[in-house]
Amino acid sequence: MLQPLTDAEKDYAYSQGVLEGWLEKLEPPKVKKELTEHLSILIAASSSYREKYLSIQEDYDRLLKQYNMLMGTSAQYLEVMQQQKEQIDQQLIEQQREFHTRPQTGVIDV
Repeated sequence: MLQPLTDAEKDYAYSQGVLEGWLEKLEPPKVKKELTEHLSILIAASSSYREKYLSIQEDYDRLLKQYNMLMGTSAQYLEVMQQQKEQIDQQLIEQQREFHTRPQTGVIDV
């Protein structure tokens, strides 16, 4: 899933071309070789950081998807627990109803 180059990355490629063209015009071969080597190292580093960024972005998207699934599952469990609590409360009400519907005589049984 490679994304298109951004404007900054296009600028990097353009600058790379300019520097390579400039290096071709240099006379001393040793200077030209050293500068070319350092330039290729910088280009490789830039590409490496881009790949690392894209990898991290993919990991983040994957983790976000898993997090959302986990939150959805948690919400479902909470809903089931709420329903069970309501059922237990309703059963307690039904079981205790007979104790609350007895006629009150005003006399305390000892």
